[in-house]
Amino acid sequence: MRSAESTVGESEGRIVVVAGLRVDAGTRQRQGGGLAEVTDCLWAKDCQSCGQPLADGNRAPALAVDDMGEFALASLHHDRCRRSGWNDSGHVSGAPSSMPTLSNASQMLVLSFPGRPGQWAMMVTNPALEAIPIRPAGDGWAVSLRPLTDVGLKAAELEIGAAAAVPGATAAAGAGSATVTMTVLPFDSYTAPAGAPELRLAREQGGLVWGVSYALHPANLTDAAMGAEMKSGRLIAGWVALGRD
Repeated sequence: MRSAESTVGESEGRIVVVAGLRVDAGTRQRQGGGLAEVTDCLWAKDCQSCGQPLADGNRAPALAVDDMGEFALASLHHDRCRRSGWNDSGHVSGAPSSMPTLSNASQMLVLSFPGRPGQWAMMVTNPALEAIPIRPAGDGWAVSLRPLTDVGLKAAELEIGAAAAVPGATAAAGAGSATVTMTVLPFDSYTAPAGAPELRLAREQGGLVWGVSYALHPANLTDAAMGAEMKSGRLIAGWVALGRD
């Protein structure tokens, strides 16, 4: 997990660099105290305007927000493709056919709990690296975990086993990979490479633990980061049963 501290760099007009992202004054004001959480949950992979890697730009990525009223989408772009700003016109620029696909990342691991016997297969997923939903909260905006909470994932004490399976998802243990598929809107599916230990546990136990967080990059997981996100409530999880073949 990246540092929660904001790094303010060279100012250019009303744009400043905050935690490695270019953010205009209007967005900083509207985001309020939630800006640090938003920047902590965005990962600079591909530009959400042109679809090319953000690393090929010579400036920090620009943070843009499309405000739909009850929720908004915060996304990353090359500064040359889209400047940082808060769009509350209700119109999202760009034809749908030209919008790039969001990147996601998942990783399988073997999970154990202190004081609880046994081990379980777990898939950790970041469902969207470069764009996240946010909702009004207090005097600003906060990262929203819906519709993932609609699946049945939660930050409360994790229950494991068939009787505790979340109702809105199903899992599959294939050859060298595991997949979790949402059976409610938006019906998204996530796949991670899986080794023999993880697949064996999933098959023996009839399911796996699915953990989701925008603040974790599954390719760079650490025990400390996992523990911090579990304590903060930003990692939600649930037991997902294997579907029938």
